[in-house]
Amino acid sequence: MLCMRSTGSAGKASAEYLRGIALPVADFAPAMDSPTRAVWRAAGLFCHMIFCILRYLWAAARHGFSPALGATHAHRFARSVNRLLGIQVHMRGPAPRKGTLIVANHRSYIDATAVLDQTMAGFLAKSEVESWPVIGLGTRLGGTIFVQRDNAESRKAARRLIAERLRQGLSVVVFPEGTTHRGPDVLPFKKGVFHIAAEGRIPVTPLAITCEQPTDAWIGAESFLGHFLRVFVRKRVHINVHCGPVFVDSDPDALRNAAWEWITQACLCDEQ
Repeated sequence: MLCMRSTGSAGKASAEYLRGIALPVADFAPAMDSPTRAVWRAAGLFCHMIFCILRYLWAAARHGFSPALGATHAHRFARSVNRLLGIQVHMRGPAPRKGTLIVANHRSYIDATAVLDQTMAGFLAKSEVESWPVIGLGTRLGGTIFVQRDNAESRKAARRLIAERLRQGLSVVVFPEGTTHRGPDVLPFKKGVFHIAAEGRIPVTPLAITCEQPTDAWIGAESFLGHFLRVFVRKRVHINVHCGPVFVDSDPDALRNAAWEWITQACLCDEQ
C-alpha cells in the first residue's frame, strides 16, 4: 500500500526487510489444505492491513496527508492483497483514465481491490464502513468518502467532496446500485452522482464487474467472515472487470441510463 523511502544502507536494508515480510501468506497459503488456507489468509490479511496502515502513516508524516497520496497507496495495497488472497483480476479494455467518475455494479467487497488493482482512485462508501475494525481506518486513510444515505446533509457533503476530487484530477469510484447484488442483472442506479458529472461535464467511465462463480457475491445476511472463509478456501478467485466507453453529457438521466445499459449488457454477456 505504501512505499517507504529511506536513505543510506541501513534505511535501504530496512525497506527491503519490510517489503519482504509484507506478503508471507501468498507464499505459504497455496500449499495448505483448503479450510486452513482460508483461515491463514484471514489472519494474514489482518496483519497485512495493519502493516500497510503503519507504512502509510510513516509516508504521510513525511509528505503530508492528501487524497492523491491515499489513492496511490490504496492502489499498491490492492495489488498486494489480491496476490495474498489469490484474486486474479481479468481486465477487458483499457484501464480507466484519471479524473473520471468511475461507476460500477457491485457484487461484493472484492470489487474494491479488483478496481483498485487497475487504477488509482478514491471510493464513495456507506458510513458504516468507517466504524469497521482496521478496515474502517484503512479505507479512511485511502481517501474514501463516507456518506449516510438517509441523511440529506451527508449526501450533499459527499457530492461536494466528489466534485472537489474530480476537479483535482483524481478519479472517484461509485457503486450507484447502493448495495451488492448477485446478478446477472444490475439494479437501478441512484442518480445523485450523475448530477455532479452532468453539471461539471465530467467524464463517466462504466465498469462491469462479474465473478467467475456467481455465488462469490456477498449478499443478504451472510457475515463478512463467513463469506470470506467460504470464498477464499480456493487457491484462485477470478474476477472480470470490463471497462466501457467514456460518457460525457449535460443530462444526468442520459448519463445514468447510458452507464446502466452498458454495464447491464456487459454483465449479462459474462454471466449468462
